[in-house]
Amino acid sequence: MTPDIVFTAHLPEGLLEEYAFNRLGEEKLARVEEHLLVCPACQDKLREVDEYIRLMKRAARNVQRPSPRWGKKLWWPAAAAVASMAAVALTVPWARPPETSRIELVSFRGAEMARANAGRLLELKIDVAELAAQNRFRVQVVSSQGREEWSGTGEARDAGLIVHLPQTLSRGVHWVRVASLSGELLREYGVRVE
Repeated sequence: MTPDIVFTAHLPEGLLEEYAFNRLGEEKLARVEEHLLVCPACQDKLREVDEYIRLMKRAARNVQRPSPRWGKKLWWPAAAAVASMAAVALTVPWARPPETSRIELVSFRGAEMARANAGRLLELKIDVAELAAQNRFRVQVVSSQGREEWSGTGEARDAGLIVHLPQTLSRGVHWVRVASLSGELLREYGVRVE
């Protein structure tokens, strides 16, 4: 049985826009909806995205069917303004979210350092079977220089802890630290991004 997915950071705005336009595949859709159930900040951001979309659709309808109260003098400037906004929106680079790679981190002596491809988001599956007495953990990702790149909390299910990093990591060695909620370091895993 695969452990439940637990988001420990906020969803990127681009992903919320894709969700609002119903453009996500089943797997991403399920993960986003699960996160939205428990994250008030992302719920608020989604409401802002939905409101923006609603206002843009209303503005587009008004341009397509000008209101008689506008008269001929106001219709053309409004149409020009909407056309200008559309031109700006089309010239802004809309980057596709990076693909996600799943990396399994296990703790046993002699294990080879996990490897990941640069430019991809990471889903870390962390083996916490030996730490079964606990089910909530703090997770931190640091660079080889010790600079924190991400941190959050997660809950283990079925002896596995799943963590989704919301940003890609730079090339090089990174360390994933698993600690108790009180801050006691329990495990540390290496990940080489190539």
